[in-house]
Amino acid sequence: MLELTSENETNHGIKIITEGHLDLSRKLDEALKVENEKEMLLLRI
Repeated sequence: MLELTSENETNHGIKIITEGHLDLSRKLDEALKVENEKEMLLLRI
């Protein structure tokens, strides 16, 4: 029972970390997109 509880807690912790990494990855992609658009506008000027 203790092993199962430990495994469940570990899996839950890994899931939270994974979700956090996915969120950071999405935010980075959005930031890079905005930065690329800004560069393109500057090149046009």
